[in-house]
Amino acid sequence: MQKKRAVLFDFDGTLADSIGIWIEVVEQLLKEGLGLKETVGRDELVGLRKEGIYQAIKKMGIPFYDLLRLVYKGRQSFCKRIDEVVPVRGIPDLLQWLKRENYLVGVVTSNSAECVRRFLLKNNMNVFDFMRCGVHLFGKKRVLEGAVRKLGLDRNEVIYVGDEIRDIEAAKDTGIKIIAVTWGFNTEDALCRFNPDYIARDPRDIRLIVSVLN
Repeated sequence: MQKKRAVLFDFDGTLADSIGIWIEVVEQLLKEGLGLKETVGRDELVGLRKEGIYQAIKKMGIPFYDLLRLVYKGRQSFCKRIDEVVPVRGIPDLLQWLKRENYLVGVVTSNSAECVRRFLLKNNMNVFDFMRCGVHLFGKKRVLEGAVRKLGLDRNEVIYVGDEIRDIEAAKDTGIKIIAVTWGFNTEDALCRFNPDYIARDPRDIRLIVSVLN
């Protein structure tokens, strides 16, 4: 019998092609003056794709005591626009293939559960065995550890797929393999600086990687 394995995904920038909407949301929050430097414009926001989340927050001049308020307002604004967001091309086919091959699939994201569920239902992607939403920006390690326990698997039977430097750091700290995707928030060069186990430039690469691991 085939050994059970799990593939866990980040949501924004990994499953959902949402980075453009998020940049617009942050631009609007800038205009509302939620503790961000007025000098940060669209070009600078796009330029932050080369940075880790800690460096990006520092460059944007966000006081840490304002961070929770900013995250809350950002999630609210983004969720109002979730129907504008589409899946990354090739991701729905990848999910269907994983299910056919008897992989467990999960979502670990800082986005809200309501927002993620609406997106999944609308796009016929509601195939997940595990979902953990509303994760703190810096809390993915703990959640990934909990996911491994909940799924009843060894760490070498779980792989995480994400688009940010913090995804690489969380997976490495948890002791699971990480596939970093290049179509999301952080650039390929930025991701490679943190030595992910694998790089995927197309969802088809993920299929090849998990096939080899199996």
